[in-house]
Amino acid sequence: MTKGSPESVLVGVAAYRKEDWPVIRALCPDLPKSYAYWERETQKVIDHLKGEGFRVERIELTVDMLRDWSRRRGRRLTAKVRTTMVTDLARQRYGPPEVATGATEDSDIERKDSRPPIIEWKR
Repeated sequence: MTKGSPESVLVGVAAYRKEDWPVIRALCPDLPKSYAYWERETQKVIDHLKGEGFRVERIELTVDMLRDWSRRRGRRLTAKVRTTMVTDLARQRYGPPEVATGATEDSDIERKDSRPPIIEWKR
């Protein structure tokens, strides 16, 4: 595994529990109405990334985590905010990345769709 090769990159993808979807949707109205649709589209992204040789890790965001984040920061739970949460959790698990990409809280990247945010952790 060489530095910068796909297999040296860990990609974090937000994950949610099916049973929490109605509450998650209330907190994050930009997500699709259907959990089945969201899961299917997320799995397509994961399968594609794995097919390209990337390592993929689902990073679960719970209702409590989302509520707490929103309360503490006084921010709406946009895709950018959820991406920042995935980034923070991945950093806690794997240490700081060599390179991280994706829409973060301070980024000027605005997501126009409900695809899962993707963060790349190069190791």
